Amino acid sequence: MAVPCWEETKDEDKHDEDENDVDHAGRGKRKASASDKKGSPSPGSPRPAKMSATEKTMYDTLRKYTRSMAMTLMDFHDSLPK
Repeated sequence: MAVPCWEETKDEDKHDEDENDVDHAGRGKRKASASDKKGSPSPGSPRPAKMSATEKTMYDTLRKYTRSMAMTLMDFHDSLPK
C-alpha cells in the first residue's frame, strides 16, 4: 500500500532514535515514570520537594539577596531621625 507523502513514516516520527529507543549517541532513552513527576508545592511550603540544581541556585540567590535587602532597609529605617 502506498503511503501519502504528507503522512509521517515510522522513521520520521522517531527522529534520532532507533527501534530500541536508543538515540544515536548510544544512550538509552529515559522512560518517564509516575515518580518522576514534580508535584506542585503545597500552599505555604517554602519550596517544592524536588527542584533542579538551577532552580535551587536561583532560589538560594533570591533568598540571600532578599534577606540582605531587608537588613539594609531595617538599618536605613533605624538610622532615620525620630
